[in-house]
Amino acid sequence: MRGKLSYLTCWLLICSAAWSQNKKDEFHTGRLVKVTNLGAPVVPDSPSNVKASYLVTIQDGENRIKGYIKVSMLGHDRAKNLKADTDISYRISGNSLYLKTADGQEIKSSLCKTVRNLQKCGDLMTAADSPD
Repeated sequence: MRGKLSYLTCWLLICSAAWSQNKKDEFHTGRLVKVTNLGAPVVPDSPSNVKASYLVTIQDGENRIKGYIKVSMLGHDRAKNLKADTDISYRISGNSLYLKTADGQEIKSSLCKTVRNLQKCGDLMTAADSPD
């Protein structure tokens, strides 16, 4: 029994190391085309814990990727240091877009998707006809 437990533990460690290596390999490099500071969302008669929000656009070859970043009141606003017309590492996981800053920090954002004539970015809806 002890041999099986050691074998299982070793196998789990190898699999988790391989999985974490795959996560690192998923990053791509694109051009940060636009960073739009949307400020804090204003919803009448509704308290908000969001102190800032940003819409980012990345160009990677022919692909254009948009993300919506919300910064909570307790969070650090790492997105304020993002600069347009610079290269940036990014990865997509599910409905999230992760950006890697110059100092190696990751910023999680909602991946924007076009639905009919609207662009849905998490809980933000914008017009889809915007060129960037």
